[in-house]
Amino acid sequence: MVNYIKKKNQLILALALAVFCMGCSSGGPMFKPITYLPADQSVIYLYRLNDDENKEFTITYNEKEICVLENDGYFPFYVNEGKVKISAAVNFNFFTSGLVDLAALNTNFVFEAEIGKSYYIKCNSVGALGQELSIRLVPENFGINNIKECRLLEPISQ
Repeated sequence: MVNYIKKKNQLILALALAVFCMGCSSGGPMFKPITYLPADQSVIYLYRLNDDENKEFTITYNEKEICVLENDGYFPFYVNEGKVKISAAVNFNFFTSGLVDLAALNTNFVFEAEIGKSYYIKCNSVGALGQELSIRLVPENFGINNIKECRLLEPISQ
């Protein structure tokens, strides 16, 4: 009887570990730089390392929602030369069912893009409750080193 209970507990532990690992492996593939860049555009790698805040941020570019930025995630997108405005709004989940989701506390980031360049934009939660997103342009070598452990995020369907 003791062996039966021991094996049962081992099986439960193995199943719990498997479920936990499946949860950790969500998201797309690990970072991979874009190899093709259109001649008249630049690429932006927007990324967020794990900042221990369980918040998600909806990212907007050119007045369109493009992705939901999560911990350890990155999202690449092309931009034209000139002024680039990226906005972020925190998604508050008041109920676990998601019945009431509010987007508030917008953060805006603006810079000038040049043709043919790659930009790395690091994001992280700030504020007492992690309710705002800090968005800053970082040097390319710093960005490449940071983004390596991030997973590709899905675009928001339009």
